[in-house]
Amino acid sequence: MRISGRTIALWGLAFSTVLGSTALGSTAWAQRRDSFGLGAPRSAGTGGATRWGEGCQIALFAPEGGGRSATDQPTLFWYGSPAGSEPINLTLILRDADSNTAQRIFQVTGTVATKGTYQFTLPTALQSGQTQRWDVRGAGAGCPQGQVVATMAVRYEPNEVLNRAIAAARTDLERARIYARAFYWYDALAAYERAIAANPTNREIRQERRALLSQGLKEGDKEMTAAKLKDILNTTDQAPASVFAAKTPTP
Repeated sequence: MRISGRTIALWGLAFSTVLGSTALGSTAWAQRRDSFGLGAPRSAGTGGATRWGEGCQIALFAPEGGGRSATDQPTLFWYGSPAGSEPINLTLILRDADSNTAQRIFQVTGTVATKGTYQFTLPTALQSGQTQRWDVRGAGAGCPQGQVVATMAVRYEPNEVLNRAIAAARTDLERARIYARAFYWYDALAAYERAIAANPTNREIRQERRALLSQGLKEGDKEMTAAKLKDILNTTDQAPASVFAAKTPTP
């Protein structure tokens, strides 16, 4: 996921104010990155971050190739929109590697009954430095029964310099900007969600998150149309992400 010059300018001003030149110059923090994505090609047979059928509309909020997390139990976000009254039945699966044959760490099920954005915090810790994968299987509402409809990689990369900057931040908006400056996708998105919840009328926070999501969704889905992107972004702006009511499948 490449970041536009306009987005970098917007974030850079905020980050220089919050962090100061010393923190911004830390190679231990930035690690010479210029992308949110992990840089690895997608595994064969894994599909992509979106599924856009007549009734099965799912878009994972993640950059192309997956994203980093500074925490071992990140929060995942996605957009879902069932057609008509039939809900989309989802199964979320975490695997121990970025492969469709990798071992399952856990899986949960739930429904997307209404159009909106959803969030789910992983109930188990990721392995440090290991690229893992979360798959989404769908059923009902036009989804292919039992098939993976969307997939994305996630990697837990702890960073002590980053953690100190986060600990010194006073607000979730500052934390969101710090995470975004360091290209930690999942943490930045979660911090923006919290910042908006605490400041629901602040347009600047929404604009920053919108820029972040716009870049990620366009890069993650090469066939993303302007109308589709606008619908997802507007839906995200209209209401907080619903907590995905996940259940562990019975044996």
